Amino acid sequence: MLDKLNDKEINFTLLFVIVSAFYINFYKPLQMDELSTYFHCSEKSLGELINANNSGVNMLPSFYFYINWIIGCLSDLNIFTLRIIPLIFGILSIYLLKDILLYFVDSKIATFTIVTALSHCPIYLFSICEARPYSLYLFLTLLLIKYTLKQDTDVLSIRLIILNFLIPSTFYFGGIYCVFLCIFNIMYRIIDKKFFRKYTISCILGWALFFILCFPTFISQINNTHTLHFSGNNSILTVSLFSYYGMHVYFNISLFIILFFFVHKRKALLFKNNLIVFIPFILIPFIVFIFSKSFSYGLFQERYFIPSIIIVFLIYAIISSIIDVNKLKQKLVNCHYLFCFAVFSVLTYSHASSYKYENPEISLSAISEYSCPIVTQSRRISFHCNQKGFRNVYQLVSDQSYAKHMKGFSPMLNPIPLSDMYILIKRLLMEYENVLYISTPWVNEDINKIKQWFLDNKIIFNEIQCEKSPQVDSIYILSK
Repeated sequence: MLDKLNDKEINFTLLFVIVSAFYINFYKPLQMDELSTYFHCSEKSLGELINANNSGVNMLPSFYFYINWIIGCLSDLNIFTLRIIPLIFGILSIYLLKDILLYFVDSKIATFTIVTALSHCPIYLFSICEARPYSLYLFLTLLLIKYTLKQDTDVLSIRLIILNFLIPSTFYFGGIYCVFLCIFNIMYRIIDKKFFRKYTISCILGWALFFILCFPTFISQINNTHTLHFSGNNSILTVSLFSYYGMHVYFNISLFIILFFFVHKRKALLFKNNLIVFIPFILIPFIVFIFSKSFSYGLFQERYFIPSIIIVFLIYAIISSIIDVNKLKQKLVNCHYLFCFAVFSVLTYSHASSYKYENPEISLSAISEYSCPIVTQSRRISFHCNQKGFRNVYQLVSDQSYAKHMKGFSPMLNPIPLSDMYILIKRLLMEYENVLYISTPWVNEDINKIKQWFLDNKIIFNEIQCEKSPQVDSIYILSK
C-alpha cells in the first residue's frame, strides 16, 4: 500500500514537471544556443553534420547532435521535437534519482527527498526546457552512478564501457566526472576489500573509445572556432561556489522547519563506504572554480556541473532520515508537499514571464506580412527569422573569414562581412522593391551612422512601428 502511495506521489511530481515544461515552452522562443542546435542538425547529410560538429560553432561533443539529426531525418525538426528530448531525459532522471536513493533510504524517504529537492531546483527546470544536452548529460551520469553502485562482481561491464564513452561524448565536462567517479569507486573497493581490476578496465575502455572516436572532434573545434570559448576573467564571485557548489538550488524553508520541530530519536542515514563515490560531485565544481579563478578561464557555469545536484538530494535524504518521515503525520507531509509544489509553480511562472518579456516574436510580428530580404547584425535575430521561415535573411558578421566559418556550419545561413553591408543593401534594392533592416540593442551598431549612409545614397527608409523588446530596437523598411 505504501509503495503504491509513493508511486502516486512520484507520478504526480512527473505530471507537474511535464505541465510546467509545456507552460514555459509556450512562452519561450528558441534561445540562441537552441537556435544553434537547430541549424547544427537541420537539413544536412551525414557528411555535412560531421563538418558542423568540427566547426567549433557549438563547442560540444557530437552525440547529442546525432540524436537530433536522426529525429530531423525522421520528422520535422521544430521547437517541439527539439525540446521533447531534454524533457524525456529529465523525466527519466527522476526515476534514476529514486533508484540511487533507494540504496540508502526506504521508498517513502526517497520520494519525500525527490519532491523536496526537485521543487527548489531551477537548474533542473532549465535543463528540461532547453534544447541542449544538459538533461541528457544528467541522465547518463546518474545512470553511471547507479551501475557503479550496482557493480558487485568484478566483471567487464558493457554498460560501464558505453556510459564512460557516452558521457564525455555528450558533454566534455562529463569526462571529468567519469574519471573521478572511477577513482573514488576504486578507493571504496579497496576499503571494502573488493575486486576492482575489471571495473577499472571497463572504464578505461570507455575512455579509449571516446579518445578514438570523439576527441578528434574536440581538437578540430579548438582549431576552427572563431569564438573565445575559454576566455574569461577572475570576476567569478566566490559566493557562487557555495550555492551548493555552483548548483542553483534554493533553500527549502518547510523542510528545515520540520527538522527543527520534528527530529525523532532514531538512527539517521548511516555513513556507508560506497558514499565515497559521491565525493567527486562536491569536489569537481570546487576544483574547476579554483582553476577558472586562477587562470581567468570562463569555465565555471552552473549548467556544466548539473550532475552535482545529486549532492543536494543526498543532503535532503539525510535530513529526511533524521526527521524520520515515516513517523510524521500525513497531514504535515501533505502541507510540506503543497509548499514544495507552490515553490515549483512560482519558479515555473518566473521562467515563463522572463522568456515572454524578451521574446523577439513580439517585435517581429510587425513584419510577418513582408516577403522582402532582411538584413541584421544580430545573430539571434538572423537565426530566429530563418528558423521561422523568412527567406533571404542576411546576418552581418565581422569579416570574410567568419562568414566562411558560419557557411561551413550551416548552408541555411547567409552571413555577410560587415564591410560588405552597403554593397549588399544596394544589390538587394536592385533586385527587390524593399529591404528590411532590423536594429538590435545587443550589437554595438551605430544606427545614426547607418541612417546617414541611407540619406547620402538616396535610400528611403521608414521605421515600421513595432513593440520594442530586448532583442529588437527598431525595424526600417528601405526602398529606392
